[in-house]
Amino acid sequence: MAVTQQSPTGPQLMLFARQTSTIGAATGDGTAYQYIYDTADVNVGGCYNTGSGVLTIPSTSIYLFQAGIFLQNLGAAHTALSLYLSGLFNTNYTYSNPFSLCVGGTYAQQYSLIAGPSTPIIPAGSTITNNISVTGGTKTIDLYGVAACYTYWACYKVT
Repeated sequence: MAVTQQSPTGPQLMLFARQTSTIGAATGDGTAYQYIYDTADVNVGGCYNTGSGVLTIPSTSIYLFQAGIFLQNLGAAHTALSLYLSGLFNTNYTYSNPFSLCVGGTYAQQYSLIAGPSTPIIPAGSTITNNISVTGGTKTIDLYGVAACYTYWACYKVT
């Protein structure tokens, strides 16, 4: 009996981009900042533009998005943190009083999301960006980035 080896199936990593340098005073006063990750370690088909921060969906499918952020200089006046994807669908994760969870003004957060709340399949050619906003204080929040990869964005094609 012949045995054939099959490739494992499962999510395919399409994008893994990271911020390798700190972006100073990006938000804190409600300013919406669109992440532009400067290094794309995985970028299947050139789907991510490191100059504009735009991810273009290469083929119609279901996608899983993951992101990790690392913030510095968070103060007691900063009352809300919003992380969101913009494009075909808009998501918004809002965290109240992020200062209560930080240590010495630094804060780390990760989130995952499959497609959109009302859009399970994303059409090819759709464009998506990863964004952040911190409100309630002054524009002092640094978006920390180093080669060790604290701030990143990943996209997996699920089907």
